[in-house]
Parts: sequence; C-alpha cells; structure tokens
Amino acid sequence: MDLTEPGRVLAARVPALLTEWEGVLRETKATASRAARVLRVGFTASAADEATQPIVAEFARRRPGRRVEMFMYANGGFFVAGAIIEKITGNSYAEEVERTVIRPLCLDHTYVRGNDAGYRDPHPRAYSNLFLKDGADPAKMTPANWESMMEEPGLPPLEVTESASGSGWAAGNVVSTTSDMLRVLSALANGTLLPPAQHREMWTTVSTEGGHWTPHTRYGLGLFELDKEAMGGRTLRGMGGSIWGSWFAVVGTPDGKHTMALHTNTEWKSWDIMFDAIEAEFGISPSSAA
Repeated sequence: MDLTEPGRVLAARVPALLTEWEGVLRETKATASRAARVLRVGFTASAADEATQPIVAEFARRRPGRRVEMFMYANGGFFVAGAIIEKITGNSYAEEVERTVIRPLCLDHTYVRGNDAGYRDPHPRAYSNLFLKDGADPAKMTPANWESMMEEPGLPPLEVTESASGSGWAAGNVVSTTSDMLRVLSALANGTLLPPAQHREMWTTVSTEGGHWTPHTRYGLGLFELDKEAMGGRTLRGMGGSIWGSWFAVVGTPDGKHTMALHTNTEWKSWDIMFDAIEAEFGISPSSAA
C-alpha cells in the first residue's frame, strides 16, 4: 500500500518527535505521562485507517543509518515504541509482550501489570524513601540534579507496594522474577529470541559516559554492555530497571551460559550493589580491573 499524505506527514515528523520529546521527558515524570498520551493519540489520529508498515518503512528511508551520538536515558523512546507496536499489530502492548516474549521463553511469572495497584501473589513488599523535599519543583528536575532534590536516603522508608505503575507503560510496567529474568537476558544476549539482524542492532552500543546513568556501560536498544576496558577485557551484558519500591539488575556472558540476577525492594541505591554482585559472581569489577 502506498502512503497517503497523512502517513507521509507522520513518517516525516517521527524523528523530530523523538528528538523533541526525549528532551522534554528528561525533566519530569509528570511531563513524561503527558507526553506518552500525546504521542499515542497523535500517532493513532494521524493515520488511523492506514497500514502502519509503510509508514515505518518511510520513516526508516528518511533516516538511513541514524544512530545516537550522545547517550541520555529517557523513557520517551519506549513510549514511542509501545505506540508503534500497538499500531502495527492492532493488539495491545501487553498482548504483544505475551505473544513475543513471555510465551516463547516459557516465562511462568512474568506479566504486564496494567493500571491496577497491587501484584499477583506471592510477591515482596516494596518500600521507598524516594520523595521530593518540601518545596522542590519537579519541573526543574534533571538527570544531573535529581538526587539533590530528594529527601535524604537515611529517613525511614514508606511502604509503597500498592502503588500503581501504569504510567510506566512500555517503559517499565512489566512484573517478573529473578528466575524469569535470567532466562530473558540469556535469550537476548545470545541471540535466540530475535532474528540475527535485529540482534545485531540491539547490541550496537553507544557510550553512556556523561549521561548520568550506570557507570562503565555502553547502551544498546534497551540493554547495556559493561565497558570492556573497565572490566579487564571481559564482555558482560545486562539489563535493569527501577520503579517506586523496586530495583533489579541481571548481568551475564554473551553466550547466556553464566548469568546472575538481583532484586531489592527499595529503589534508593548505589550502583555499587550491582558491581559488588558482579565481583562476587564473575570475579571482576571496575576497581579491580583498573
């Protein structure tokens, strides 16, 4: 099917949308929630009756070989990806996670949470002391200053188990277990889940240096690779995430044969936790490799 004019307009605007929204989404979670809704509504309304594959193809044609030149983490790209998934398939994001990841990998304890509070049993309790200081303005929050705007980590945590996480949508609303995530990372690291071309693209990485993110890493498409120089020449791949009252990381070798996962039920953390676990499991850490 040839693109209609609305489809061409949408395809031409997507690179600009990505750039503009990534910048905005770094500032505040409230803005991120609004941006997700605007992107989804705009994406659907721009070509509601058109097949999306030609739109995506036109998008790709207009930006051949485009790669990020400087890393800055933001959830906006995941929101855009979720909207594209739903438009292309006609299914919900949750249905596609089930079809393409959960069922093929036989994950018994993984699901998309939806907008409801609470979790399926059994589950841990979640605690947080990640609260803004009195008088702090969320609109002024950046990756560089966010810690200074939060209450001190030594204050007693509050239980946040029942809080909803639906605003995370495609950027962080999947519930899983450490055992299931070991299986997910192994499949993504060794290429058994994705076709070869997609696997190579996923692991084409950029440095995260200067991006106020996990130290000693390079970022691919939703996953990271630990910097070989910092790790004494050894390649380790991983993924992780944090939401109110929860933080996890899973790291392993590229062949997927040696993998470890950890989870904490409070999200205020230092990356030292992950690197201490890596040192204990793999016998290597940035400090020992230096």
